[in-house]
Order: sequence, then structure tokens, then C-alpha cells
Amino acid sequence: MAKLPPIDLTELLKLLKSEGRSELNAALLGKLGNVTIVREWEKILKGLDEIVHKLAEGAEISVIKGPALQLGKSVATLSSLASQVLSFVPGPVGIPGSEGTNDLL
Repeated sequence: MAKLPPIDLTELLKLLKSEGRSELNAALLGKLGNVTIVREWEKILKGLDEIVHKLAEGAEISVIKGPALQLGKSVATLSSLASQVLSFVPGPVGIPGSEGTNDLL
């Protein structure tokens, strides 16, 4: 199997851990999130942590395939959960103007 060259994504991982957690905490304070979303975010960070360390060393593709597939599942789950939560947030999408016409036209 092919070996990947060393790729350093540690700064990206640090940013996701710090900024991502603060954004998630802000959403939870605004009652836009739930415990399941937090669990999926933690799974994503754990998967990224594993993959980033292996990539930094220059890993065989076969070594990162399993963690990458699991990471993809967690990302898809988080995306689905977020879209469900955000679908209940009121907003201007699809709301016509006061006369029943689109104000942007």
C-alpha cells in the first residue's frame, strides 16, 4: 500500500479544538444544540487527533483508512443533527414580503 508523506495538520486540529468547542458551547447556551451533538463533535475531534498524528509521521494509507471512515460517519451524523436542529430556527428564508411578493425582486 502507498505511504503518504508527512503532513502536519496539528495547528488545524488545535483550532478546531479551541474554536469549535467555544462555538458549540455558544450554540448550546442559545439552546440550539443538544448532548448528542456534543458527543459527535468529541468523536470527530478524537478521530482527527488519531489521523493527524499518523499523518504527521507519514502513515500508510491502510493505517488511516479505518479511522478516516469512522470520522466520515461522525461528520455525516453531526451534519444531519445540526440540520435538524437548525430547521427549527426562525428566519427569513422563504418568507415573502408584506404584499406577498419577494422583496428581493
